Formats: sequence, structure tokens, C-alpha cells
Amino acid sequence: MLQKLLVVLTTAGLLVGLSSVPAHAALVSTDPIKITEQELDFGADPWMIGAPLNRAVLGWDNTNGLRSAILSGTLYINNASGTCARMRLESYDANHNLVNSRNDGTFCAPNGALHSRIVYFAAPASASITHAHAVLQVQNSNGTYSDAGTDYADY
Repeated sequence: MLQKLLVVLTTAGLLVGLSSVPAHAALVSTDPIKITEQELDFGADPWMIGAPLNRAVLGWDNTNGLRSAILSGTLYINNASGTCARMRLESYDANHNLVNSRNDGTFCAPNGALHSRIVYFAAPASASITHAHAVLQVQNSNGTYSDAGTDYADY
């Protein structure tokens, strides 16, 4: 019961956040997602007992037959001074072939405290998208990124 209420509240938050989407956009559904890893999390406030309590949202826009995944939530870095992370959206077709991807900006923790940043962005639109992955990535010392955790949703 509590989990259903939290999903409803998180979804309502996404719908409010989507008020800045152009009037021609057509949000057709939303899916709750959450990624919890050691020192890195993606979800929604409040952050308690080492992880976000609520789920983030992967919304689906369908405008003129073109589908796009929209990611809305909070990226958390805890107890990881100097760690940098970002979110990545990967869109796939019905055969699970990668159609496109988009990275959010990099976010770094200046010290070992809890740090968070709101994430809100969309992947490029395509008529062939049926599935999307939200990927939490950590930056390696050489500047490349490694996947730390993933959640997904179907259109």
C-alpha cells in the first residue's frame, strides 16, 4: 500500500514537472524506477537509511508517432568524496537493438557528505522505440564512464 502511494506521488511529481513540455507533447505513460548502489543512487526524496525512499520516473512521450523516454528523479552521491556520476538514457527497439542514447551532465561530490542533483531530460525521439534503460554511470579516473546500475521500462 505504501509503495503504491509513493509511486502515485512520484508520478504526480513528474506530471507537474512536465508542465514545461510543449503543448504538442503527449505523455502517454509513466513507469517507476530506482537504482541503488554502494555510494550512488537514483530515485526520489527523501533519502533515508542509505538510499532514496521513493522511485524516480521514466515517462513516455508520443508526439506525432515519435516516442521518447523522459527521465525525472534525483541522483545521489553519498560518502564518496571526489566521485563523479551521471545518468544515461538508452532507447531500444522491439528486438532490443540500441536506437539512441543521451547522457545527462556529470555531477561530482566535493566531499564525503550526501550530495544530490535533480535530473530531468529526454532521449531523442524515434518511431521504433519500445524499451528504455536508465543507467547510472560513474566516472573513471581516466575520464571514461562505467555502468554502476540500471533500471528499465517498456513503452
